[in-house]
Amino acid sequence: MSLTIMGPWRCWRVSAWGRSLVVVITVGEAASRVGRTPETVRRWIRSGRLPASRDRGRLLLDAGDVDTVRDELYPMLPLPKEWQRLEDGTPAPNWVAAVALSRSGR
Repeated sequence: MSLTIMGPWRCWRVSAWGRSLVVVITVGEAASRVGRTPETVRRWIRSGRLPASRDRGRLLLDAGDVDTVRDELYPMLPLPKEWQRLEDGTPAPNWVAAVALSRSGR
């Protein structure tokens, strides 16, 4: 049994095994994150490439799943070990995707 509690920009999924914070985004937000149209994201959901859930009629996607697809679309060469984490300990972003998506509006 699981229960979903919605809030702005995040979703708590509470289950029998505990709770976890999952950041969920809409189809439009996912489309802008990967540089594709919302219809393409919906097609990926229908084909099973991206898992999604419905809440009050809206499709919601796990932000981590969307980032995984973005990393598949914009592959990056392996980074040296000292570049894999930022100074605060967070993983380094996909720089290839950042540059490609920043140029897509030109």
